[in-house]
Amino acid sequence: MVFQNSALFDSLTVAENVGFQMLYGGDRSAPSVRLPADRVEVLVEEALRKVGLGGIGGKRPAELSGGMRRRVAFARAVICDPALEATRKDVVLMDEVTAGLDSMASTRVENLMVAMGDECPTRVVVTHQFSTIRRTVERVVFLHDGVLRWDGPVSELDTTDNPYVRQYFDASLAGPMRFADDEVLPSPDGNGVPTDGNGVAP
Repeated sequence: MVFQNSALFDSLTVAENVGFQMLYGGDRSAPSVRLPADRVEVLVEEALRKVGLGGIGGKRPAELSGGMRRRVAFARAVICDPALEATRKDVVLMDEVTAGLDSMASTRVENLMVAMGDECPTRVVVTHQFSTIRRTVERVVFLHDGVLRWDGPVSELDTTDNPYVRQYFDASLAGPMRFADDEVLPSPDGNGVPTDGNGVAP
């Protein structure tokens, strides 16, 4: 899994973070193969090179930028030993991995997500970023209020007349998505202005 906040261990080096599961194994709910330290060292450097961070294994997470920490998290998610099937990942969950990054860092992370296809056949991406949706996935599942509102190929995002999808991607205030305590006032463009529930616009 790749977390929104990277979820790296600050007390460990980058290399120790990336190779953590291979060095120490998983728990009973997620067992994993423990490998010799010298083999893990090689695999860690290979994983870091894949994300453009070769040679930084000795640094601590606090020494890295937000984008670099996110890429270290990617390396940790995809590291595997090609000779051992048990170390491969069938599914990787990515939770808001481009949130809080500038446009260039986001593009680099999106490129990594696409390139991960060789290491992981299935990616589940949770995101609110338009570019991440369009560049990194083939199928979109749109949820609102815990309910499935639309499920379809990314190629149909611009043509579907689903009101939830249209409101979101058109950035419209008019549509089925509302906060329970909001009222909507009319506006010149017809989109409406959400209020604080007392008829007062922010």
